[in-house]
Amino acid sequence: MAILLAAELGFIDTSLSDAIVMTYKPYAIITEGPPLMKQGLFWDILYNRDGTIILSKSGETNAHQAAIALNSDLQSGVVILADTTTITGDHVINNAHPLLERM
Repeated sequence: MAILLAAELGFIDTSLSDAIVMTYKPYAIITEGPPLMKQGLFWDILYNRDGTIILSKSGETNAHQAAIALNSDLQSGVVILADTTTITGDHVINNAHPLLERM
């Protein structure tokens, strides 16, 4: 996940750079906000009040959760991996966005 994050932020060269940029294009509105959130090819695209954009993706399976979020304007990102999941409570992505906002 750290390598993916580095590629997404442009810190490493990859032959997939053009494909990565294509995943940032919004295709649908998820929520009209505030804040506005759109759906890209892969990413959830969150438009912050400060004018920056957070790209995020999360998922879970049985007893594991994962989240990745990045703000390319600030050249920062976060990866959260958890070996547990709960039926109630927050998903790890709910912690990723506040972490990026604090950066």
